[in-house]
Amino acid sequence: MKAEQRHKLEQNELSKRLGSAWQAINSGSTTATVIWGVILLVLVVAIGYRYYSRTASDTRSRLWYELDTATNIDELKKVADEAKGTPIGRVAQFHQARYLMQEGLTKLTSANADERAKAADNLDEARKLYMELARDAELPTLIQEAMMESAKAEEILASVPKADDPNAMRGSLETALAGYEALAKRYPDSLQGQKASLRAADLQDHSSEVRALYTALSKDHGKALPPMLTAPPQPQPSPVPAPPAAKEGGPPLPAPEAPKPAPPADDKAPPKN
Repeated sequence: MKAEQRHKLEQNELSKRLGSAWQAINSGSTTATVIWGVILLVLVVAIGYRYYSRTASDTRSRLWYELDTATNIDELKKVADEAKGTPIGRVAQFHQARYLMQEGLTKLTSANADERAKAADNLDEARKLYMELARDAELPTLIQEAMMESAKAEEILASVPKADDPNAMRGSLETALAGYEALAKRYPDSLQGQKASLRAADLQDHSSEVRALYTALSKDHGKALPPMLTAPPQPQPSPVPAPPAAKEGGPPLPAPEAPKPAPPADDKAPPKN
């Protein structure tokens, strides 16, 4: 009996509180307005966050797919620009920098002056991307790659004159040396760090030879190289001489006989004594 009375009392208390709340809302009091305003704000924020999360997830999935199916530098650049500052964007930038670096190294020694100029532009763009990635990348292996490749590009461009000033180089050996030393100091025990240390020591120990070589290369960069040698003509078989013509009034000359076939081998040759 006491339990039933207690239950009825609790129901009455709840009913009173709900009634008081409803009366407060209907009364238009400031407290009720604030409470409902907070509730509506929370609902709006929750719905907006859910919509944003779903949209962001769909966008990430699309960008990863576009990155995975990219087949040229323009498609990589599109993903990198749209996803700039995100892991997807950095991965796209690494792919873009690797492509530009490879293209530049492959065609920098081309016989075509326009291809060499384009290769130098590619190396310049790769250097900028790698320098940016060295600051923004999070994984140590990617940071090391970016630092190493940016120093390499800087060193190679030290032998390439600028398009508007043939006496000024696109890169600097001093800057390349500083890049190698920074990598070796930051990651002394890594493979890339050890390679950078060796290259820095090599540039310091053979500074005059390296500068002389790069100066010579810079002078040849803008020149038109001789075209590739064509293959020599293949020797043709000598023509068969025609038979001499018959003298006027003389007997006709016999036509040359065709070679006679060899006689068939005798299967029953006499045995040797």
